[in-house]
Amino acid sequence: MMFNAIRTRELFVVSILAFAPASALAAQTILGSSPTPAECDGAVVALQRGDRSGWERLPSCGSAGGTALGAAIRAATLEVDPVYLGRLYTASVWIRDAAIFSAAITVMQDNGATQQSRVLAILIGIAQHDPNLIVPATRPWPTVLTPPSGGGVCQLTGAYGQRTFSSSSPLPSGYLQTLASATEATYRAATAPIAVKELARCVRLSFDDVLPITVSKTQILLTYMCGNRFRVRNTSSEWLTLKWDVYSTTDAGTLSAGPSTDTFFTTERKGTTRLFYNNLLVQTKANGGTLCN
Repeated sequence: MMFNAIRTRELFVVSILAFAPASALAAQTILGSSPTPAECDGAVVALQRGDRSGWERLPSCGSAGGTALGAAIRAATLEVDPVYLGRLYTASVWIRDAAIFSAAITVMQDNGATQQSRVLAILIGIAQHDPNLIVPATRPWPTVLTPPSGGGVCQLTGAYGQRTFSSSSPLPSGYLQTLASATEATYRAATAPIAVKELARCVRLSFDDVLPITVSKTQILLTYMCGNRFRVRNTSSEWLTLKWDVYSTTDAGTLSAGPSTDTFFTTERKGTTRLFYNNLLVQTKANGGTLCN
């Protein structure tokens, strides 16, 4: 699968490439026959007592593995070790489980958590939605957790072929809206590190086509200027696609309003102008007939 979504107005890129990170794959390779119940119990105990390894086969242990991994993600809020976090990541993205999803949602929004653990949680959260959205091999794992510049272009990978979970159980009803709300809250948080904010926004935009980002209509203001000229003030932090028309005429158009900016447009007809967002009426303004200087 190859996918590229480029939003030049936001200098935003999501790239779907070809492999999972080599360092992470080395940490999680699942080999041999399925573990026995005793082996699964031992792996759970190893993870609970904080062992750095020895529990990587938990994805093959069903709900017990999901529960243990979810608890470990919650317990890793102060963790900075890239090797351990890489093992948690690559174990967690091989299993879909409500405990893992819930832990990811909690940690990504935790202002007291380390940048590394919040990045981990965001990546696990999107992988619970789409198992083929993972980290590309071109990004060394430590630089995924702590980009050298403090930020960086978001890259997610479609695994070679169609990757499936080792075990899977249904996520909570409405989980995608929960993920949307959590990632939006994370990238809008004033105190979040830049890398966390950028990744959260990148992940949120990866499913914007099925669940568009929305803002309150109160953040969109329409003002009549002069002649047939109008101004749209977008006070939100989002790019908005808006539509306008002149009531009872065929005069209509579409505009993109940048975050925290003013955007101007001119109608051809004189009359009451209406502004729409997500096909809902935001505001109407009469044309005052004022001459422009």
